[in-house]
Amino acid sequence: MSAQAAALLPEGAVVAFVDLEATLVRIRERRRMRALTATVVVIGEAARLPDAAAALDRVGETGGVRTILISEGEESTPTVRVTDDSIALLGLAPRFHDNAVAALRLSSLPTVVWWRGGALDALEGVADLADRLVLDVDDPAEVWRRAIAHIERTALTDLRWTRLTRWRALLAHLFDLPDIRARAATVRRLTIDGADPTSAKLFAGWLRSSLRWTNGTAIDLRRSARDGALPLESVTLSADDL
Repeated sequence: MSAQAAALLPEGAVVAFVDLEATLVRIRERRRMRALTATVVVIGEAARLPDAAAALDRVGETGGVRTILISEGEESTPTVRVTDDSIALLGLAPRFHDNAVAALRLSSLPTVVWWRGGALDALEGVADLADRLVLDVDDPAEVWRRAIAHIERTALTDLRWTRLTRWRALLAHLFDLPDIRARAATVRRLTIDGADPTSAKLFAGWLRSSLRWTNGTAIDLRRSARDGALPLESVTLSADDL
């Protein structure tokens, strides 16, 4: 087991995989007064799960969610750690991911799958079990291509898009000004500087669609390689009279 996998739910009790269902029944009987509202499943390589687990632990203190952490590996009977509200499956082979989610989620409540990477063949099965699929990967192109097939059955979110909320609000407020809005069609070049080309493309696409630009508007995406650079650092609009 990798050091990253070992860091998942270090406070949890280690239980045999075959005893997991009975363990969850005992926990449920002991905590009947605890109201749960959803299941949040995090799937990815072991290195990408501890920070997600920490964030969900804070949410669980007030939000009442069951957290399922699945680190990708090659095991059919993985090491299991359990706390009152969280379950970690360490090194589970991708072909078993959908079965694990189906068995461990609270079936009467919403299920959110937070996809942080891994074998894309496993994405299909778990997406069908999710009420919302949250995508959070370094290179999203192929993940987006596969996830789009589920858009009619599952709500899709990409955290890159969520992280652009403030930028989108800022530009929306700018173009709410009547004088600026009247000159939107005169924009000839959009320049975006930042560390994440995918975020820059998302933002450029949103702005182009919102302002109904034609092909006459040039878009220049410049990658910032300096240490500490943000996904988006600056947005510059160049126009005839703006």
